[in-house]
Amino acid sequence: MRAGEPPTVDMGPVARALLDPLLLVEAQVTAKVRLVTSAVDTQKVVLAQRAAGDAAAFEAQVVELALQAVFAAVGARARQASCPLYDAIGPSLRAELESEITRRMTKALAGIGLGVARLEGLNLTMDPKTVSWLRSRRSSPGAAPAPPTPPPDEATELAPSQCGACGTDVRPGSRFCVSCGAPVAQPGARAARRCASCGAENAPDAKFCGSCGARTP
Repeated sequence: MRAGEPPTVDMGPVARALLDPLLLVEAQVTAKVRLVTSAVDTQKVVLAQRAAGDAAAFEAQVVELALQAVFAAVGARARQASCPLYDAIGPSLRAELESEITRRMTKALAGIGLGVARLEGLNLTMDPKTVSWLRSRRSSPGAAPAPPTPPPDEATELAPSQCGACGTDVRPGSRFCVSCGAPVAQPGARAARRCASCGAENAPDAKFCGSCGARTP
């Protein structure tokens, strides 16, 4: 690759876990696409290539930025359409999703002087286990919804709890807050000890803050 030359990169298949904003379950979404970039600012491209060290490292940086944009776009599209991730990556919303992906990629790559010339062969799929669960739920609309993981025993079922970061109610078994995305403390886990000086979270038995060194309450 010549200095300043925009790369063409093949991405995937890469799978990442995303929280379904509607069904409150975690699903594996797999992405595969070819990204053809364009040089928006050649000087920035040259500087980014030099900072990366070699062509392979620069292309790896481009791939990671682009993939982050892809998965962020999937989650955002599902929230905007108030639909499950399965529908967000489906054919009915594909045009809107590709537009969202392109917009987010363009913003992510601008920092290294690149733009999005075009996307080729975009393919987004979901893990078969979640797909089967969604299909069975839709075929039996009167059935009580249940995530594709074993439900807790009735005797140990927990009442809704609150997100420690924003205070939003979260359903039992949720690992992330549907409002702010913060991790949700699991039952039986000891609460983190928050530093009164800087606000950093520490281990439950910490006597001093690992961030600022102040004594924890």
